[in-house]
Amino acid sequence: MIDMSAAMKAKSDQLNFVDLGVDGELLITIEHVNYEESRDQQKVWIYYEGCNNRPYKPSLGMIRVLIGAWGKDGDTWPRKSILLYGEK
Repeated sequence: MIDMSAAMKAKSDQLNFVDLGVDGELLITIEHVNYEESRDQQKVWIYYEGCNNRPYKPSLGMIRVLIGAWGKDGDTWPRKSILLYGEK
């Protein structure tokens, strides 16, 4: 048998939809948050346990949701968890 599943992995520096697995869900626990104003897009990078240096880079809308839930101080976000999911 030739296992072709490795061919599906995206070459990327961030978490991708295909990384969510068969269920389309991934529960992540934040380790640290990086914010850089100088980035054109995706100014917030969320590093989580087991990310292998491929952080979650939330959209502007998701950043608004996270700030609404947890506040604007990203230093308080570590140890919090997010259930990421995607619809197929």
